[in-house]
Amino acid sequence: MAERRSRGTLESAIMQVLWSSSDPLSVTDVREHLTDAESGRLAYTTVVTVLNRLCTKGMAIKSVSAGGNWVYTASQPESSHAADLMLTALLDASNRGAALLHFAGSLGADEVSMLRQALAAQEEPGSSREKRSEHPGGHGS
Repeated sequence: MAERRSRGTLESAIMQVLWSSSDPLSVTDVREHLTDAESGRLAYTTVVTVLNRLCTKGMAIKSVSAGGNWVYTASQPESSHAADLMLTALLDASNRGAALLHFAGSLGADEVSMLRQALAAQEEPGSSREKRSEHPGGHGS
């Protein structure tokens, strides 16, 4: 018997499909981009269920297309989602400094360069960091 995908894996795969599209996608569109190891194609109802769960979690947005069909889009770009996950992990760490050091130590040279550029941009007057610090919580919530 073939292995089944875990719910988290399927949610991630569906989010990748939504992030890769510039247009809202129907369930059928999403389903065509996914395959199941056992049957080659996921059940329509499985895709609907996962898309609706993603909407409930705030990761996807459900709307009606011009043709009257339900369509789905990601609620935020993948880069924003990744940044939110990193920030949540950092805020949950009991020792943020140590967490940052471990994170920075795991980066490659290109990523270190990108991080340096991002930090330098944050120091510029009028940067988004200054705007975020005006909000309670200090991280744009």
